[in-house]
Amino acid sequence: MPNAHVLLTNGAVACNVFWQIPSAMTIGSGAEMVGTIVTNTELVSLGTGATLQGRALSRIAQVTLNASQITEPACTVPATLKSLACY
Repeated sequence: MPNAHVLLTNGAVACNVFWQIPSAMTIGSGAEMVGTIVTNTELVSLGTGATLQGRALSRIAQVTLNASQITEPACTVPATLKSLACY
């Protein structure tokens, strides 16, 4: 859908949102998507001006961009996990 926006709520961040796609996925022109898109055999396509804050992974098919942009999400380690880290 053109110009659609995905809005994360309740503390969700792009790093921990995964979209499992059973068939091909097209992100419409001007749309804003967040999270990691995972597909096994189908195409992931971003339309003109679409943005993805996350990742797009396809095991067999391809990921296509048409004057669009994918940015890596800024992931932070929760403070509770930092205290468990080994140095």
